[in-house]
Amino acid sequence: MPDTTASSRLNKHALVVVLAVVVVIALATVIFLSVQNNRSTVKVPNVVGMSQVAAKQALTTDGLTWKVVSLGSGPAKPPAPGTVVAQIPTAGGSVSSGSQVQLNVYLATVPTCSSRVLSLSLGFTQVAAGNVGTPIVITNNGSVACSIAGYPTVVAHTEAASPHPVTFVHRPRSQIYVAAPVRTIVVAPKGTASFGVSYVDVLDQQYGEDRACLMSSITVQLPQVAPARKISVLFRKGSDGFGGPINSCFAGFEFGLTPIVKGSTPPEH
Repeated sequence: MPDTTASSRLNKHALVVVLAVVVVIALATVIFLSVQNNRSTVKVPNVVGMSQVAAKQALTTDGLTWKVVSLGSGPAKPPAPGTVVAQIPTAGGSVSSGSQVQLNVYLATVPTCSSRVLSLSLGFTQVAAGNVGTPIVITNNGSVACSIAGYPTVVAHTEAASPHPVTFVHRPRSQIYVAAPVRTIVVAPKGTASFGVSYVDVLDQQYGEDRACLMSSITVQLPQVAPARKISVLFRKGSDGFGGPINSCFAGFEFGLTPIVKGSTPPEH
């Protein structure tokens, strides 16, 4: 006769193994689904308009990765080189933490400004407790954007021979303008850039208002532009009675310059 007891024990053992496998699979499924359901999501930030470096930092801070997949070209109003002009996915959507955002970065080169299309004019002078700052506005009169960077070369012209040489240094000489780094500035058609002339007017007053002290104009040569051209800027008195020649003696014969910056006035304190 067959051993029914041994057969029964074998069947029970197999059943236990099957049940154990089922339980393990069920637990693994529950854990997997729990992890998937609890996986964190983040809101995609808007990085369009940022520099590539700033965009990478913003995405990393939010727990996302990045990849530059193409180079922007041909915008009607080109931004500065290295600017993010598009992103995928777009800002505002929710994605899983660690997801990748594709960046479209504008790296097209912008031609250096031609001196033939640039003009200079005086901006609005700021005065505060003996500190003076006068912006020199650079206007792009051309039909295309162009780039310019650095410090201008400036020469003073007084109404008579100055008692001391008048110099221009690459640092602020008053509390009007903040120190600014040198950057490549893209100037749109009809757009403006500027640099600041700063000084104090309480030094060497023993010379008074002698004509040798009165700086009635400056000659400016802008950096990197071609052809090289010296442009005169006159310090004339306005219809309101303000303005006119600058007393270079009262300034201690030294003026500060900012590098060329975007817009019609350099950043102020």
